[in-house]
Order: sequence, then structure tokens, then C-alpha cells
Amino acid sequence: GANPIVGTWRVTKFTVAGVDVAPETIMTLVINADGTASQTEVDGGVTDTGVGTWTAADGQVTMSWEATAKDPADVQTMPYTVNGNTLVVTRTEVDEDSGQTITMTVTLTRM
Repeated sequence: GANPIVGTWRVTKFTVAGVDVAPETIMTLVINADGTASQTEVDGGVTDTGVGTWTAADGQVTMSWEATAKDPADVQTMPYTVNGNTLVVTRTEVDEDSGQTITMTVTLTRM
């Protein structure tokens, strides 16, 4: 059967250092069974869309996004869990200013 991560998801919260933060924009992630993916962010009246591919294995999802006018190409491998209609992805980034590693949990709800 299809991986349970396949579907259309909307970001409902970010958790950084144990603090929940509501998204300021409408962010939607579409993960297709054929290995393609798209993400859309609506900020006010401006919509940004990205396209890419994904693979998943051993509890990790790798998202490979093509470059856009706004952002360079990007590949992210992140642990994830799907529990019913909830997808939780953990992103680890290094803060460019402080050099500290920041772990952010993103919670998405199936649409």
C-alpha cells in the first residue's frame, strides 16, 4: 500500500525549544504516491509554490526541492511520524548567526 505520508497536509504548528508557535502563513504540503511533492505558502496575497520529489525509509523522509525565484534548491532528510491524520516532522538547522543547532518540530494535519 501507499506510504501513510502520502496526502495533502497543512502546517498547524511549529515547536521550537518546547514552545509552540502558530504559523504566520498558510503552508500546504502535497506528497504524491508517485514520488513527487509540492509545497505552497500563502502570505497575505502572495503565493509561493515549490515542486520536488520525496523518498521515505526507516522513519526518515527526504524532500528534494527544486530551486525557485525565492529559494535555492534544497534537500532535507528528516525523521517523521504519521499518526492518523497528524504528520510530525523534525527539522534540525544551524543558526547562521549564533552557530547553535536549533531543532524544530513541525506538526501538519491531513486536509
